[in-house]
Amino acid sequence: MLLRRPGLRPWLALLLCQRLPVAMAPLGLVYLGRGAEGSLATGAVLVGTHALAEALTAAPLGRRFDRRPVRREFALVLGAEAVLFGLAVALAGRVPLVVLAALAASAGAVAAGAIGGLRTMVLRLAPGEARAALGLESAAGTAAWMVAPALVAGLGGGLGPLAPTAVMAGFAALGAVLAFAQRDVRPVGVQRVVSGREMARDLAPLLPACAQTAASNLAVGGLTVSLFGLLPLLGVSGDASGVWLTVMAGAGIAAGLAYGSRAWPGRAAVQSVVLLGALGLCVAGTGLATHEAMALVLVGGVGALQAPFGAARGLAVQGALPEHTWSVAFSLLYVGAGVGYGIAGLLAAPLIERSGPRGAIVVCAALALVLAAVSAAVELRRRPAATPRAMSSALAGPRWRRRPTSTGSRPGPGPD
Repeated sequence: MLLRRPGLRPWLALLLCQRLPVAMAPLGLVYLGRGAEGSLATGAVLVGTHALAEALTAAPLGRRFDRRPVRREFALVLGAEAVLFGLAVALAGRVPLVVLAALAASAGAVAAGAIGGLRTMVLRLAPGEARAALGLESAAGTAAWMVAPALVAGLGGGLGPLAPTAVMAGFAALGAVLAFAQRDVRPVGVQRVVSGREMARDLAPLLPACAQTAASNLAVGGLTVSLFGLLPLLGVSGDASGVWLTVMAGAGIAAGLAYGSRAWPGRAAVQSVVLLGALGLCVAGTGLATHEAMALVLVGGVGALQAPFGAARGLAVQGALPEHTWSVAFSLLYVGAGVGYGIAGLLAAPLIERSGPRGAIVVCAALALVLAAVSAAVELRRRPAATPRAMSSALAGPRWRRRPTSTGSRPGPGPD
């Protein structure tokens, strides 16, 4: 079993401590804004500044995990995140909105590179099992996003509007402590300095992958935003949308683990395109469904396709890029996902007003399919890489200091 590998269980605990504050932030900061100034609009400002800062800093801060000892880096960024969220709680209602917004933005920015660092770390901890490792990572991330809204609602309703952000600070602080329990997997970047121009060249093939990640979240985001309005058209209360989204997340957890449990036909890049196309069709079908049971099955199908898509997309990136770019690349995929959700929100709101929730869902799905088709055509036209080289020096044990490095080094046995 994958979790029996040395270092995987502490890594999973650290992953959950990093993901839960991120997943709790969209609703938790709304509660914080209401507690500070009695206004949901204040909470919306805090959510927006947090998300924007996270998107802007994910890639440059992700690069730090390729160049510095990971235990120290995780402890630093998660500890800083805990302090910033803690200050936001302590100062709520006592300082102007601009100060709270600055604290929320700083908390989002400081740990933004951790998601790429964690994905790179699990690949180094489980060499030769990249598919299973990324399937586990995808399933665990989905679980965090499934639990977070209910956790925030329970804390906010039971303990007050500041409690969710205080618990977010607690999870980040626990992650900073758990960072010291991690195996100190050496990053490739400590062996040489990579110039910005060289990094940009190495990352050039990543653009279609980022576009596909954005397309996935454009479709899923349009469905999520519109589901509350869609359910009454199917004879179901809109309040049941939380249950339906839980079904979607549960299907995603199961499918992510199933995807990682075995090898599947075809290259990972092709798998991700097929999964993305099927996901877009499932979302569109949900918008067109006329029966409750059909819509629920399709919503479950969306979850069951999204998690394997994320794992396959990560596998394709891992197999195509040099290891010294992995943390930056995975951070950029995260940015692409955020952009997709942002576009979905901007599109869905006016579309719901003009054409109803069905129209909003179908339009978001259609645009996602177009974006997926264009990006896939660009990516799949490229000639597949030759047989990947052996796992780079970060996985080579005691010999890593003596091995020569080269700009074109590639990761070891990959998904393709």
